[in-house]
Amino acid sequence: MNISTRDKILAAFQKNPQKVVSGAALARQLGLSRASVWKQITALKKLGLPLAGSTRTGYQFSKPFDLSLWNFKPAAGKACRYRVRHEFRADSTQKLAKQAAAQEAPEGYVWIAETQTSGRGRLERKWESPLGGLWFSLLLRPALPAARLSSLALVTSLALAEAIESVTDVPVRLKWPNDLMVKQGTSWKKLAGILTEMNAEI
Repeated sequence: MNISTRDKILAAFQKNPQKVVSGAALARQLGLSRASVWKQITALKKLGLPLAGSTRTGYQFSKPFDLSLWNFKPAAGKACRYRVRHEFRADSTQKLAKQAAAQEAPEGYVWIAETQTSGRGRLERKWESPLGGLWFSLLLRPALPAARLSSLALVTSLALAEAIESVTDVPVRLKWPNDLMVKQGTSWKKLAGILTEMNAEI
């Protein structure tokens, strides 16, 4: 499997979290010129990765950063009904899903973004989508009458709540119509929101 130069640079930072990595060391390690390393670092910064530093002082992540989504690869030879599309930055995963649906993409595509520039909530409200969250949209084509599809948001919320509780043992409450809440101190805080949209013909 070919690994891109960008992925190699990120792997070098992953091996040295919170440590300064010099451009010269990266160039030697990867067999690149320092100018090439600088170009890749600049591109990663423009994407929004929390990289700080310069060619003179070296580079480091300015805050803890999880690269697990960036590095995710489906298990080779393992059948999976979902097709994952990862974007570090997207305007909206919901928009990507709707565009693909209009182009007759099959059920099972999942769009994951680590940041969104135009995330949306209910009633077209802006949804803040900074680093550290998990923002994704799933394309479904359920064989159900349109009248029954309104319950899909509730079913999705229940499934997500059960998944969170089974993995973390943290109790989750549902807040009508589409929010998941967890207790923080004496109050309940919003953990996630579910937005479902439908496009159908009679």
